[in-house]
Amino acid sequence: MEAIPDQELSDSDVNSFLKKVLDANTEEEISAIHGKCCSLCPRAAGWTCAKTAPENEKEAGCGLRLCEVCKTILTAVFDRNLQQMLQAMEVADDFYPVGLRADARFFEADGLMMKQLLSSTV
Repeated sequence: MEAIPDQELSDSDVNSFLKKVLDANTEEEISAIHGKCCSLCPRAAGWTCAKTAPENEKEAGCGLRLCEVCKTILTAVFDRNLQQMLQAMEVADDFYPVGLRADARFFEADGLMMKQLLSSTV
C-alpha cells in the first residue's frame, strides 16, 4: 500500500466523511467524493494498492483504496490477505459501526467482480 498523494486524511472519521457525502449536491461533487472513498467502508481513503504494473498496462495497482483503519487491519492483522479480512469483517462491529460499503463483497474471491475479472483473463 502507498499513501494517496494530496489526500486529506482528516476525513477518516466516519461521521464527518458521511456528512460530506450527504451534503454533495451536484454530479461533480458526488463523483469527486466517490473517488476518495475507502473500497471497503464509508471512510475517506488515504492508501491505494502499490502493485507494480506490467509493461503493457497504463496504471499500477489493482484500484483498491483503503482508509487508515482498513489498511492497518489488512496489514497488521491479516498479513495483507484481503479474503481473510473480508470474511472477518462481517463480525467486526467495533471497527465498522455503520457497516461495510454495500459493494465491498464484490472483492470476495467468489464475488461478482472477481468472477468477471478471472473469466476475462482465461
